[in-house]
Amino acid sequence: MAISLNSIYNPVNEFFLNIYRTDTDSPIVFKFDKFGSSADFTDPDNPNTGIALERFSDLVNRLPIEQDDGVNILFSADPLDDAYFYRILNASIPFASSSDPNKEETINAVTKMIADAKKEFEKSSLARYGMPSLFRPSYANPEQWCVQDNTQCWSNHQYEAMEKTMSLTEGKVERRMWKLKVSDAALQEMLPSETIEILKPREVTPDDLQIKQAFAKLGRPPVSFAPVSRVGPITRIAPAVVARANLKTAYGDNSQPEPMAVRPRMDAEQPQITEYVAPPNDDDGSHTTMMINLRHTIRFLNVEQRYSLNQFIKTQAPAAPTTTDKIKICFDYCKVDICRPWLFTTFFKNKSWFLPNTKKGGLTTAEAGGTISLLPIGFVAIKNLTIEANWSDLDRQKSKTATDFGPFEVSSEIVNNTLSHQGIQIIGWVFEKLPDLPPLDPPALPPA
Repeated sequence: MAISLNSIYNPVNEFFLNIYRTDTDSPIVFKFDKFGSSADFTDPDNPNTGIALERFSDLVNRLPIEQDDGVNILFSADPLDDAYFYRILNASIPFASSSDPNKEETINAVTKMIADAKKEFEKSSLARYGMPSLFRPSYANPEQWCVQDNTQCWSNHQYEAMEKTMSLTEGKVERRMWKLKVSDAALQEMLPSETIEILKPREVTPDDLQIKQAFAKLGRPPVSFAPVSRVGPITRIAPAVVARANLKTAYGDNSQPEPMAVRPRMDAEQPQITEYVAPPNDDDGSHTTMMINLRHTIRFLNVEQRYSLNQFIKTQAPAAPTTTDKIKICFDYCKVDICRPWLFTTFFKNKSWFLPNTKKGGLTTAEAGGTISLLPIGFVAIKNLTIEANWSDLDRQKSKTATDFGPFEVSSEIVNNTLSHQGIQIIGWVFEKLPDLPPLDPPALPPA
């Protein structure tokens, strides 16, 4: 029988849980990222380290949604910090039963905890780079995990996956291991015409060269012109905003550019404008023109837009099963922990508060929509991936147009019986199962 996603997941799940788990009753779970997440937190046009912090914070600030296959997780566009503050912290009410001999002390302690948590949350905001909006920072440990040539925080792991491996999970068994590239024709069917238009190459104009020269004179990093798209829900991608930049208006004759002009970008509050120039020819020849441009475009989108676009395309992409029943997987991995100074995890463990109109555990019941049952506490990044097997001719043919094999992104067809991907990718997340939130039912109203 051909290999399934569960057969790949089980040994990885066991390996990484052993790294994270502190005791046998630990509420830690590991899940594959259903659509993959970006590991590129550097800006190609600006070395500002604050941008990496901002992008990392956005990446880990999303609410996870458990999948019924028991293996995968996907992320919604709902921010974790908003759910924490508005749905839990700000609405919570301290409570102790009348039979508690320390009722007053308990209520005072919880009241102080809530006040301290609100204060820490409100003072933690940082300004976005070049944007009139704020974000709450989350920090990675180790900090330099995403630097490609850094070897200090990386370790090697290899294992064999076979279909005879006993399943550790319940749910659907996914056997369509190959995810294949979307053709230009399919992209034109999937995406609105306005988005397709900006994915077509455009020649560099004299005005573009003047803008680049102006940056050079000011000692600024060279600007790259690329399409910027408003990416909406998974079912649609909003039309891009395309317009000319005016050199004199943006910079004046002798003035320094404003930060926003140095790095055109956008977010939901204030879409920026830029115009498209075809990317340099750095493709390996396996992608079509439109896919090359799409791949280049993604580098200039913010984290939420990247994830939405990636999710949209991979949902529509063709998939196929493999014929092999045994593979050998090797990669370098880095376990990245997430630190959120603005989130009081001790408040989650406190048992002396309730939420109006919400039953005990109403926010953490996995079956309910919009719940907060899992808290992302880390993820697993890998690089230098190789997947070896005695591939069939059918698998070799599929590999020529493959983008993914199971949970792994691949960047080349099978060569010497090996699939590979050298770059950094995030394959899975580590979560802590939250206790019942709220911990108490609302108290009964006294009889009228």
